[in-house]
Amino acid sequence: ETFTFLLSKYVAEPPVVQVEIDVKPDSDENMINVGSNGTIAVSILNTDDFDVTTVDTSSVVFAGAFVDHFSYEDIDGDGDEDLLMHFRTQETNLDQLYQDLLADDIDENGVLDSSNQLVEVSLSGQTLDENLIEGSDELNLFLRGRALRDILAELFNA
Repeated sequence: ETFTFLLSKYVAEPPVVQVEIDVKPDSDENMINVGSNGTIAVSILNTDDFDVTTVDTSSVVFAGAFVDHFSYEDIDGDGDEDLLMHFRTQETNLDQLYQDLLADDIDENGVLDSSNQLVEVSLSGQTLDENLIEGSDELNLFLRGRALRDILAELFNA
């Protein structure tokens, strides 16, 4: 037992490779309706320092959700293929994150400043040779209509 403990104490953790991601590559605003039944497109961009074909897509997690489907496309127009993944909105934790942000916004001064909430969200995973990867992007989360009214009623009555 002692030998195993000592050995594990000196085993180096794999390095974490920072990757460049782009949520909703077709949008600069990254507006996400957390009540949507659709998918959220997230790309990992191929760079001189990182080859996206080495990503183990089965290990990638974005906002608590695993990849639903993926493809390789030139997202940023630089002539090389990037990794484009889609995550089901309902499988993410963005709805809960949004509700927490609304509650914090209301708690601050008792007034909701905006139904849109900005947050940085991370993606993590690993490469086929088990190097860890991570990247993040800023999202603008929102709800509209009855779903927003229901959450606000619950928050104000709490």
